[in-house]
Amino acid sequence: AQVWEPSTGIEVAHMNHDDMVISTAFSPDGKWVVSGSKDGTARVWEASTGIEVARMNHDARVTSIAFSPEGKWVVSGSDDGTARVWEPSTGVEMARMTHDSDVTVVAFSPDGKYVVSGSLDHTARVWEASTGIEVSHMPHDAGVTSVAFSPDGKYVVSGSVDDTARVWEAGTGKEVARMTHNSNVVSVAISPDGKWVLSGSYDGTARVWEPSTGIEVARMTHDSWVDSVAFSPDGKRSAYTAFKESLWFVVIDGAEHGPHDATSGAVLFSPDGRRAAYLCTISGRRFAITDGVRSESFDESGKGACFSPDGQHF
Repeated sequence: AQVWEPSTGIEVAHMNHDDMVISTAFSPDGKWVVSGSKDGTARVWEASTGIEVARMNHDARVTSIAFSPEGKWVVSGSDDGTARVWEPSTGVEMARMTHDSDVTVVAFSPDGKYVVSGSLDHTARVWEASTGIEVSHMPHDAGVTSVAFSPDGKYVVSGSVDDTARVWEAGTGKEVARMTHNSNVVSVAISPDGKWVLSGSYDGTARVWEPSTGIEVARMTHDSWVDSVAFSPDGKRSAYTAFKESLWFVVIDGAEHGPHDATSGAVLFSPDGRRAAYLCTISGRRFAITDGVRSESFDESGKGACFSPDGQHF
C-alpha cells in the first residue's frame, strides 16, 4: 500500500504486505491507514511513515476494510466467512460476525454503533459493532457485492449478482424498495442527503433511483459493464468506471477519461468534492490518477484506494 500527494503524484509512504492489497481506508484523523490483503491480514500503519502499528489476522484473504467514524474500531471482511471488529492501536479482536460464505464487503453506520456486511451467502446483515450480535438479516437471491448505510443510519442499500439493488430498514431487515438491472449489480452508493441511490451493473448502465420507491430517475448507458459508482460529498457530482470496446474509461460528471488498459477499484471523490481519483493501468504500468495528475508508476497490483480526511493524501 502507498500514500501519495494527489497534487504532485509524489509518494509519501510505502507499506508492504505479502500479497495484493484489496482494500484501504484512512482513520478519521488521517494519522493511520488500514489495509486488507490477499495475504489474510489487515494492517494498521502510520500514514506519514509507513511504520506498522498493528496486524490483524484472518484465515483467508481480506476483501473489505473500514474505520469507524470516530476512529475507535476497524472492521474487516474476509473470504473466511467472517467480519471482525478490531482495536486499531493493538490489533485486538473485539467482535466477530459469521456468515455462511465469503464476506465481500463491510461498512460502519454513521454513528459507528453498527456494521453492515454483505456475503456470497446471499445476505446482507446488520450487527452490533461492540458485541457482534446480529440485528437484522436481509436476503438476496444471489451473492451480495456492495452495501452502504444511509446518512441517517436508518436504511441499508445493497447490490447483488441477482441483478437487483435493494433498500432495507437497517433495524428490522424489512425491504423498502427494489431496483432491477438486467445483469449483476456490482456497486451502490447513497447520496449524502439520502435522496438518491446510484447503482452500477454489468448490464452497461449506471442508474439513479429514488430509494423510498425504487423509481428510476436517470440512466447512463455504456457498451459493456459499469464497475463502480460514487457520489461527491455534496451529492452534486457522480462518477463511475465503464468498459467499452475492450478498454476502460472513467466517467466523471458525464465526461469520459481514458482510455486505459485497465482500472482497478472504485473511482472516488476527495472530501471537498473537488478532486476525483482512481487506479489504472496504462501501457503496462500502474498509476493513481487524481484530476489528470499521475502518481509515480508502481509495479504492485491492488485495487483499494481512499483519500485522507483532509484531502491532502491518497
